[in-house]
Amino acid sequence: MDPDDDYYGSRNFFVEILFDYGRTAAFVAALASTVFALAAYAIARSRQAREPFGDPQFGLKFGLSYFKMMAFHALLVGGVLLVFTVLMKSKEKADVYRPAFGLIVPDWMPSRNFSRAIRYSS
Repeated sequence: MDPDDDYYGSRNFFVEILFDYGRTAAFVAALASTVFALAAYAIARSRQAREPFGDPQFGLKFGLSYFKMMAFHALLVGGVLLVFTVLMKSKEKADVYRPAFGLIVPDWMPSRNFSRAIRYSS
């Protein structure tokens, strides 16, 4: 067995797949999340309009909650990528560690700050 191979194939093949299909998957995910956000906001705003006393900060709370959810999901993807990298048997793991920590570190910080902003906006 080649030392650069693991159970999932060679490291270069995995990195090539990440680079080739990663952009397409990211574009599709961004488009789907934008459409979902607009639909969810429209539904929530229509339910809000039926109440006798509307919340003046509803849009702010919805936006912060939505971006908190998106940051949490990106944090989960980074965590799965990190666990996958740790369990990989390849010797050159730096090509996968960087994207994992690139998702984990920036997404961990806003999720904490969004929680505080949502709590204090009430």
